[in-house]
Amino acid sequence: MGGDMSMARDIRFPTKVQMGGNLGLMFELPIIVPLSLGSSLAVHNTLASSLQGGILYRGFSGTDLRLFASVKGLIYIGPGRFDLYIGASGGGSARYDRYDYTMLYFFYPGIFLEPFLEMHITKRGMHSFQLSLPLDLFFRKDLAMHGSFGIGIMWKIYPLIRRSRKRKE
Repeated sequence: MGGDMSMARDIRFPTKVQMGGNLGLMFELPIIVPLSLGSSLAVHNTLASSLQGGILYRGFSGTDLRLFASVKGLIYIGPGRFDLYIGASGGGSARYDRYDYTMLYFFYPGIFLEPFLEMHITKRGMHSFQLSLPLDLFFRKDLAMHGSFGIGIMWKIYPLIRRSRKRKE
């Protein structure tokens, strides 16, 4: 779940800001201790820009498929309840969207980098909360530039993973 601010620019018009948000599910598979591979599927919505300056970039919504690699490292061992990790995910995305109030569908790829801070809750099983700052760059044929940055909040559940290190409690 997250919110973002997109920047769109056509070669004929100035750059405009569009607000948006998303909601999705993610699957992540730990490979070795600091590295994981994963994918996510999300729905997103981007609102139309303002009409200031006499132009408007249309709003759109659709689906988002991402494939990524993630690395993280332990930065703090809490007193029996949680651990803090810092890391980053990066990879590629594929989006299939529809402009608002039309039947115009379009596909475009993208790349992303998502630094994050993750808090593992170790007292009651293995799950974590993650705060991230996603940065996206999209390659669209109808725009000269389209990128976004935002904030994301995630709840991760690890049903098949047990704690691997002993804790003093």
